[in-house]
Amino acid sequence: MGAIDRGGGGGARQESDLFLMGLLSLIDAMLETPMETVLEKIPLDALTKSVLLGQASVLRPVFQLMLAQESGEWEAAAALSEGLRLDADNVAACYWHDLLCKNTGFGGLAHMSADE
Repeated sequence: MGAIDRGGGGGARQESDLFLMGLLSLIDAMLETPMETVLEKIPLDALTKSVLLGQASVLRPVFQLMLAQESGEWEAAAALSEGLRLDADNVAACYWHDLLCKNTGFGGLAHMSADE
């Protein structure tokens, strides 16, 4: 993820920010409240807030890639992947894997019985 490295290392922090960005991307619609109002109450770093507010941010291309994947805009997703120096097929595979995990209760955990 060198394309989105903010210079501070901390891969775990980046993953956390990206997770929150995805999680919060629709919170304004769910709460029927403007995003600005929602984000005033949530302690997020400036980069994550910027992208959720539609402003320029180093995370913006990642957010756009997420939206392209979610809406099935495969050509846009491939172009955005290329711009982030990511393999488009790998991005698509990761996306589908995540969907499978969400739909089955975190993948393998859904198939475990109480005896295992």
